[in-house]
Amino acid sequence: MASERKSIVLILLGFFLLVFQAELQPSISAAYSLVSQFFDEVTPEQELRHIQEVLPEADAFSSKEGDPPYYRAYKTDPQTNRRTVVGLAFFTTDVELRERGYEGPIKIAVGMNLQGVITRIKTVAHREPYGYFSVDLPRFADQFRGKSIPDRFRLGRDIDAVTRATMSIGSASRSIRKGARQILKQYLEEEGSRE
Repeated sequence: MASERKSIVLILLGFFLLVFQAELQPSISAAYSLVSQFFDEVTPEQELRHIQEVLPEADAFSSKEGDPPYYRAYKTDPQTNRRTVVGLAFFTTDVELRERGYEGPIKIAVGMNLQGVITRIKTVAHREPYGYFSVDLPRFADQFRGKSIPDRFRLGRDIDAVTRATMSIGSASRSIRKGARQILKQYLEEEGSRE
C-alpha cells in the first residue's frame, strides 16, 4: 500500500515537473527530495518487522552487529530450551554501500540460512521510477527464495529482467548476491575465531 502511494506521489511530481518545468523547477526538485527522504525513513522497529518477515522460522533476533551490520536469527528448542542460530538477515543498503539503482540505493531486507540459501527478501525502500512494476512486485521477491550464494543471479537467466527497469533489477540482484556472500563470510569468520 505504501509503495502504491509513493508511486502515485512520484508520478504526480514528475507530471508537474514536465508541465511547469521552467517556472517551478527549484520548488519541484525540493519537494521531490523531501518526499523521497520521507519514504526512505525506516525506524528500528520497522527494520525488525522486515527482518522477521524474511526469516519467519526464527523466534528471536540479535541486535544489529558487525561491520557491515547484520542480525542473527535464533530458534529455541522447546524441549531443551537451547537457542541456536538458524539464519542471518541484513539490509542491502548496510552492506553494499556503493550499489545504486536508477535513482539511488534500493533497501532490501534479505534472510538466509547458515548454508547460504536465501529464505526470503523484501523490498523496503527505494526511489526507482519503475519500482511499482519491478522491485515492488511479489514475483520479484519470490524468484530469490531458495537461491544459493554460489548462484550467479544473471538477468534474463536466473533473474527475470523487466523492460525499462533493467538497471533497478540488476542493482537489486547484485546487492542481494554480494551482500549475502559478504555477510555469510563474515559470520563464518567470527564463528571460526570463537573456536
